[in-house]
Amino acid sequence: MRRLLISVGLAWLLSWTPVGTVRAVEPWADAALKVREGLEIWLDASVQQAARAAIGAEPLEIDAPTGVAYDAARKYGFTHVAVSKSPTFHTQDDVAYFRFRGIDQHLEADLRSGEEGPGLEFDEISVFVVAAPFHNDGGFQGMLALHTLGEADYRTGLNIDLGPSSTPRFSAVNVEGAGSSGGKNLRTGRGDFSKFHRLCVTSRVGKGGVVLYVNGKREGQRERAAGTLKADRMILGGRYTGDDRGVRCFFAGDIAEVLVYDRVLSDDQRKQVDAYLAAKYDSVDRLPLPAELAGSRWLVAVQSPPPVQMHVPGFTVRELPVELPNINNVLYREDGVLVALAYDGNIYLLRDTDGDD
Repeated sequence: MRRLLISVGLAWLLSWTPVGTVRAVEPWADAALKVREGLEIWLDASVQQAARAAIGAEPLEIDAPTGVAYDAARKYGFTHVAVSKSPTFHTQDDVAYFRFRGIDQHLEADLRSGEEGPGLEFDEISVFVVAAPFHNDGGFQGMLALHTLGEADYRTGLNIDLGPSSTPRFSAVNVEGAGSSGGKNLRTGRGDFSKFHRLCVTSRVGKGGVVLYVNGKREGQRERAAGTLKADRMILGGRYTGDDRGVRCFFAGDIAEVLVYDRVLSDDQRKQVDAYLAAKYDSVDRLPLPAELAGSRWLVAVQSPPPVQMHVPGFTVRELPVELPNINNVLYREDGVLVALAYDGNIYLLRDTDGDD
């Protein structure tokens, strides 16, 4: 009896994995990633064919629905609700990625231990996403979301999206979550659409506790109040905002790799992970747009634009020798006085006193 009790106790100890331990990954995982301590989720498009070969499944076809995508860290299966909602699988320059068209394609994984068991919980977290947005039409297009079932990602877990407003370049990354809800753009730089960018979000309680890094450079930060990030489900390519519409705010772009750690990595470890991702994706050229966007063209910035430019004929633009704040509307009165209405409610009456107009 004593021998049996010891065996049972040892088996329990071996099955329990405390926070911050090195977790065994699948044999088909990318051996180039050395930082594995506390790695909870690792979804890598480049190893999906190897994962399928290991279980005897048919290989993925190019530009065909992904179906199930396999996690290399904890054996989560990222799947879709219906074939029409599955992202497609693509490769370029020996790199693989999942393509989301911004309609309803997404992947999701149940992170609970059993049907009614608890999901993952994070006091701290580091999330890496390698993504290439096609465009940003606004509406909080979600790259990644973690949430408690039935409750909004921005209140219970974490969401990383492109913010509420459209942008002509990749210049917006909204990061929210438990203790840090409310939209806020943490991007301070800008980049090209349809090219891979390496995003890293670290989150811990405190002032400046949520930090965004893009392509290895630290950008914006925000405060996070006390609380735990809870995740029963992870969504890739969309968000869950807590209403009966289900997954929404779909992402239009390509996602190649996602890593989730159960802590804020040290600067050295974060740089190691970023170097691993840079070596893998920095050489990839601009990705081809989907067929429905094939007729689009990239915007080219005007060289040395004028301070004010009218885009319809019949207008003349002249600069007046006055400095007024936040003018919204201007109109000439019948007596020649120019009436200027400011955003703060002030009304200015401008007269030509020297007769040069």
